[in-house]
Amino acid sequence: SDQPRKRATTLGYWKKAISYFMNTTSKWDEVRQTGNPTQSKKINTLIKVVLKAETRGNGAESHADRAFTLSEYIQLLDIIGDPRYRAMMNYQFHLIGRCDDMAHVKKTSLKASLEFDGFLTGKISWSKNVHDESNSPRHLLLPSINTKFCVYMSLAIWLEKWIAEGHGRLSQWLFCDGSTTENSPAGNQDVEAIKGKREYMKAIKKALDSDAFT
Repeated sequence: SDQPRKRATTLGYWKKAISYFMNTTSKWDEVRQTGNPTQSKKINTLIKVVLKAETRGNGAESHADRAFTLSEYIQLLDIIGDPRYRAMMNYQFHLIGRCDDMAHVKKTSLKASLEFDGFLTGKISWSKNVHDESNSPRHLLLPSINTKFCVYMSLAIWLEKWIAEGHGRLSQWLFCDGSTTENSPAGNQDVEAIKGKREYMKAIKKALDSDAFT
């Protein structure tokens, strides 16, 4: 009957994290006190009770993120200004991706459409939800009459600037700096992309914290 102080998702994450370090796949035996304690029925029942309390409005306060509204998104595009991050934002918005997805997009994923002349196609192939080719379809990129949102316009401005400076010619990534190739160890490639993702998120965080953002 106590009011929960943590969210059900937090408890579920703790359960998963602790279970990872349990050196057994056995279910929890309540009598013998052996096996994986995170598999205990009491644990699962507790999480269900907490979830029920949240549904009734008696749970811990939610701190979950929400999507930006359209006006907030427009503000961010104006405040950030950097053509790299504006291009990343519009590409992410267009493909409904995540920051990590954008950081791992390679130049080779940007191709001319074979069906529609004059259009480009792109795809996300390094997402946590991509396990095989069927999870990574090619998407048609559509231009927008609004130049602020247009993925073609923002990509063109970014790539022309980046490649002209010299850095863009060396990197295999569409948005991130780097010197690895597709033949480099996956870990080395990941390091470059993660660095680019952190810089991207830092730019968004800086814009959110600025006085100009409402």
